[in-house]
Amino acid sequence: MMSASSTSHSLRTGFWRRLAPSGPEWVALLLGIAMPLAYGRVWLSLDGDPGRHVRVGETILRSGLFYSDPFSFTKAGAPFIPYEWLSEVLFALSVRLAGLPGMLILTGVVLGLTYAVVTRTMLRRRISPILTALVLLFLLALGLTHWHARPHIYTLLGAAILMTLIDRAADRRAPLSGGELWASVWPIIPLFALWANLHGGFLYGLFLLAAVIVGDRLEMLAATTPADIERWRGTLIRHATMLGFAVAAALLNPSGVKLYAHTLGYLGDTYMVDHTEEYTSPNFHILHFAAIAIVLVVWVLATLRRRPRYPTVTIVALNLGFALLAVRNLPLFGIIVLPLVAAEGQRSLEGHVPEWAAHWVAGHRRHSIRLGLAWPALAMAAMFWLARTKTVSAPDTGDFETFAHTLLPTTFNPSIFPVRAVRDARAAQLPGRMLSEFAWGGYILYAWPEQRVFIDGQTDFYGDSIMREHGEILELQPGWRAKLAAWKIQLALLGTRTALADALAHEDGWRPLYCDTTAVMFAHDTTVGAALGPTSSLASSCASLRTTPMRVWAARTPDPADVTDRFSQGAKIP
Repeated sequence: MMSASSTSHSLRTGFWRRLAPSGPEWVALLLGIAMPLAYGRVWLSLDGDPGRHVRVGETILRSGLFYSDPFSFTKAGAPFIPYEWLSEVLFALSVRLAGLPGMLILTGVVLGLTYAVVTRTMLRRRISPILTALVLLFLLALGLTHWHARPHIYTLLGAAILMTLIDRAADRRAPLSGGELWASVWPIIPLFALWANLHGGFLYGLFLLAAVIVGDRLEMLAATTPADIERWRGTLIRHATMLGFAVAAALLNPSGVKLYAHTLGYLGDTYMVDHTEEYTSPNFHILHFAAIAIVLVVWVLATLRRRPRYPTVTIVALNLGFALLAVRNLPLFGIIVLPLVAAEGQRSLEGHVPEWAAHWVAGHRRHSIRLGLAWPALAMAAMFWLARTKTVSAPDTGDFETFAHTLLPTTFNPSIFPVRAVRDARAAQLPGRMLSEFAWGGYILYAWPEQRVFIDGQTDFYGDSIMREHGEILELQPGWRAKLAAWKIQLALLGTRTALADALAHEDGWRPLYCDTTAVMFAHDTTVGAALGPTSSLASSCASLRTTPMRVWAARTPDPADVTDRFSQGAKIP
């Protein structure tokens, strides 16, 4: 007979065991903390897009949704579709709360939740914990190809959640009725209503549902018993109803049906797709894990002891096509395909595993698949508190050493972005239309909001013509001087080692205002000659280059020729 103290001890032990994080919750906890610490500097070194998203979100928080461009002089006032507005607002709120570290923390938490959901899905499919851990490692290796602090992280999370809903609908065995059908499909409505406002990748979710429906129909045709036919008929109806609700729910966005046209239109623009690195096909000479994952998937499906389910085949075919088409789709390939193939492999091996290897496919305890939000939310709150107390971050000095040795950086990488040049230019209130590097456009919008840009990372908005023209100027193609004059460019913020920067340093009419190892700022001034002689290079002469202080240049009496565009930046933003 148990004593009262033994009973009390057992109750306390059971309580703490139930309270302890489950496997998926550990994944969310550890990744949510580790990712911003390990990859924060990387995310602020890749491109300027995070800056643009923060600026859009700030503009929405301050003035509400907008439908014409307030950020550029090349497309000023052009119709604008706010197709990622909700994710941009979330980024802006995180920056308001804890500066740029807040955005990094939010990104890490979303990615951590994504892989926690995938872990739970694998355990729910009765995949052994050991195989689940191995697959998770592969997923993380594939995810590295496209982990950025950008809105597409919500598509990764949305796709992971969608697969749980697809499984949930397929696993139901109750007789099909109106109430049972609604219970199966209603979660798809909030998922796609949110997804469509977070990122245009909601279209991928529609394609995924369509692939599942095709697989369901093939299973229904292949079924040999009335019970199997009826079961697959019910599954098909549930998934088809989910697709219908998803299409309708995605219309719950500020632009309505225009969102579909905008998102599909970008995919049809071959020039922009071909000239955007993340849309190019994967280079398997570099992406070894991607090549291994694709070969493993094909090999496992080809050698299974029993035929894989047709929905698995159709999902694999869809994602294999997407993964080979664009490197940015590799994380989705991992999140969706690898857990499916692992489940098919384990199902095929059931009853054929030697006794000594039985632990590799052993099941799991039911409570181990729990995934609550309390632990991830606690980790996120702790990270935000640390960022706000400056215990793991440092002031924005614009110095690379500070950036490189800070756990949570507070600025973009000064060795890649013109951090000091933009800071000084903004302080001097430097006026005029400015040409800059393509990758710097989003950063300039973030760090110098009063300045309009020529182009930034939202290439689908600017279109082919402006993207081509910008490239022709920076590449010194014939007519580049005429294009600068036609756009009335008065400032040029360029990489110090770029061809255009060196050309302007040897060109009459361009006055250097600033130069460091990352960036150089030129101002158009018809009264000056070339800054460098024909035998000197800008990269080697930057330190000794005679520059006019930006404040002096900004305070000058302007030439009549540039009075019209002297304040082309637009309204000043505090």
